[in-house]
Amino acid sequence: MFSVVRGYLWWAIAKGEIVMVRILRTVVSWGWSPALMIAVAVLGIIYQWPVILVGVALGALFIVGLAVAVASAGEQQMEVASLKLRQLAGYFNRRFMGTSSLSI
Repeated sequence: MFSVVRGYLWWAIAKGEIVMVRILRTVVSWGWSPALMIAVAVLGIIYQWPVILVGVALGALFIVGLAVAVASAGEQQMEVASLKLRQLAGYFNRRFMGTSSLSI
C-alpha cells in the first residue's frame, strides 16, 4: 500500500503543474467571490472605510457570486440531464427500432 501512495505522490509531483492548473481553475471559477470579498474587507479595514460602505460592497459581491454559482450549477445539471436523455434515446433506438433479437 505504501508503494501505491508513494507512486501516486511521485506522479502528483511530476504532474504538479497539471494539478495546480486544475486547482487554480477551481479557485477562479468558484472561489473568486469569497476571495474578492476578503480583499474588500481587508482594504476597508486598512483604509478605514465606513462600515456601511463596506457592508454594501460585500453584500453586492455576495449576491453576484451567488448568482454566478447558481447559473453554473444549473448548466452542470443541464449537461447531466442531456447525457441521460442521450443514453435513453440510444437504448430506445436499440430496443424498439434496432435489429437486435430483443427488438419488438
